[in-house]
Amino acid sequence: MINELKIKNFKSIEKLSIDLKKLNILCGENASGKTSIIHAILLCSQNVKNNKNVDGNIIKIGEYEELKNISKNSEIKVILKENNQSKTIVYRRNEDPTLNQDNILIVNTTKEDIFKFEKSIFYLSSNRTGVMDTYPKGNYLFGINGAETISFLHNHQEDMMSDEYMQYFNKVCIGSNVSENKKFIEHIRFWMEEITNENISISSINKTNQFILSFGDSKIRPINTGSGYSYLLPIIIACLGAILLNENTPTIIIENPEIFLHPEAQQKLMKFFSFCKKFCQIIIETHSEYIIKSTIENSKTDTNVYVAKKDGKGFTTLSKYKGKDFKTNSYLEILYRSFGIATPEFHILLYGLLQQNYNRNNNIFESSIKMFDVFLNGISNVQHKTWEHMNKNGIITTYETLPTFIRNKIDHPEAKNPMTMIIYKYTEKELKNSIDFLLNQL
Repeated sequence: MINELKIKNFKSIEKLSIDLKKLNILCGENASGKTSIIHAILLCSQNVKNNKNVDGNIIKIGEYEELKNISKNSEIKVILKENNQSKTIVYRRNEDPTLNQDNILIVNTTKEDIFKFEKSIFYLSSNRTGVMDTYPKGNYLFGINGAETISFLHNHQEDMMSDEYMQYFNKVCIGSNVSENKKFIEHIRFWMEEITNENISISSINKTNQFILSFGDSKIRPINTGSGYSYLLPIIIACLGAILLNENTPTIIIENPEIFLHPEAQQKLMKFFSFCKKFCQIIIETHSEYIIKSTIENSKTDTNVYVAKKDGKGFTTLSKYKGKDFKTNSYLEILYRSFGIATPEFHILLYGLLQQNYNRNNNIFESSIKMFDVFLNGISNVQHKTWEHMNKNGIITTYETLPTFIRNKIDHPEAKNPMTMIIYKYTEKELKNSIDFLLNQL
């Protein structure tokens, strides 16, 4: 298990120190640095056998000059720590004038067998194999694309889960149909059914290294059923397989586990991850608000949710979320805080919640929009934008704050300024500014 990850001068990362727990979620907008964090871990776990780039047997991500930042002579450094063990890998530009200046120098300062791929670190990429007619036997346990997980399942289906696993399983999954069955394949089937309501079957093709996978009692081939099943199964096999093989705590890295999964299945998958964190460490990179929300609500201990963003210089920064950081407990807030998606619906929610608080604090059953706008106008940092409304008697009511302007625009999209007859509009920046203001008042 990785307790701490330190990264220096790698891709978009200038300097980061990340503490990791049993379940870790990485979220944020595209190109914010999430994948760079995962690649930094994989650099320490893969075998690199050349001195011209940092490509290895797991990831191929380019030449040294593409991956470093800051200055010409800066070094790339990655450190993984677990209690009293650590692994450091350093990449420097080779300044020896007798050698090709494109070469790099790799300095690995610790033993090779620490944090080794598919020994203590396992990885399923977002490019993992989905629907296939047959699945091959391979050279890895699971493989980075998950294609070899089916082979692993076939070869280990009769292996027994540990007594410790069974004790915890029966404590969490009370009354399950496998409470007395320790076979690896039966627990794969249990979790597949728990998440998707479908069971699985696997068989080998005679005189080949190929396996056939099927779903349901009718044994439907993957190509004839939902793609989500085929993308989900390697995740379950990799997690339970790593637990099956390891006495210590393995680290499992999974990119976008939500691929092709219905939102309800995504939430059920998080219950599976919360169960697995008893025995392994899980690092997830995701764009799913359902996974983030489920993690915050249901995994109260041994959990980190990190949001990656770019600062003004283009470097990756990380902020850590906790459940108490969220004001509304809604998917709309997850979308906004994690991915920068500002929606009119979220503005409506925040405006209504703040107005409810105002009513409660002033013992008012229901305040008018004008009354509430006057209250908002008294807050020093509110942004102003005028909305005017003329009633049938020709009387004009003026609203002065940006939050009320946007609220009125959402409720009355075709409304016009009664004097100029121009349709009211607001910008994306104004929407975000107003949402930030409302969040700060809650």
